[in-house]
Amino acid sequence: MNKKAIKKDQLYNLDYELAKIILQALKDFNKLNAKCKYAHFEQHILIDMIVGFGLMVKEGKDGKYSKLRPREQKKALKLFAENFNKLWI
Repeated sequence: MNKKAIKKDQLYNLDYELAKIILQALKDFNKLNAKCKYAHFEQHILIDMIVGFGLMVKEGKDGKYSKLRPREQKKALKLFAENFNKLWI
């Protein structure tokens, strides 16, 4: 089994570390979904998730938790939770 380990020092900011992983996965999924003849996942939902997770990553990287556009971040988390079982092609 190939497993990616999260280092102990990354656990202190786990939301940021997970947001980075999720953001990259959503970007890759969006590219693949767009190439499919019958894309089953609505692109506007993916874009909303990518924007929100991108803001979370930017915020975490800067170390400034000023809640950049919190509405978009909350929307991304809600969409991710609602569509979690639909992220497949």
